[in-house]
Amino acid sequence: MVDSTTYEVKILELDGSVQQIFQRPNPPREVTRRDREAEKERRLEEMAASGGPRIMMRTDDGTTSRIASSQARAMMEGRLESMEFASEMPVVVGMAVDWAGRVWVERNGDRVGEAGPIDLISHDGTYLGTLEPGEIRIPDAFGPNGLAAFIEPDELDVPRVVVRKLSLR
Repeated sequence: MVDSTTYEVKILELDGSVQQIFQRPNPPREVTRRDREAEKERRLEEMAASGGPRIMMRTDDGTTSRIASSQARAMMEGRLESMEFASEMPVVVGMAVDWAGRVWVERNGDRVGEAGPIDLISHDGTYLGTLEPGEIRIPDAFGPNGLAAFIEPDELDVPRVVVRKLSLR
């Protein structure tokens, strides 16, 4: 269990009781105007890359109709303009546990949408180290004997599962 704004990871027993609390001195930072603008821009770019929003509407009589892409885009842009933001950026943005019981804790990057470092913590709460951004990301699944699965797009942007052997010391 984790408090994403204070970086407090609670290691739990099987019965749900707290075995240990692990904290790192990474305080949250305030969300700035630049952060808000960057997030809106990131979402607009994501929308454009996907071919724009596609919105289908179902009427009371059960018929469906598609809203024109220009109308859908204008509607989505309006929603982005009225988007609300928290006052602080979360410190922790992802977490997983591998077969060795290590807790992988991904911190926020320096900029919106940017990958951050990953801290490794042992099952007993010992800090093992930090993997820098770009070194690796948290696997989509962990397998036995150090294997990890990652879902990645191929050259045609079709998702595929890639299995790699992790060599963490």
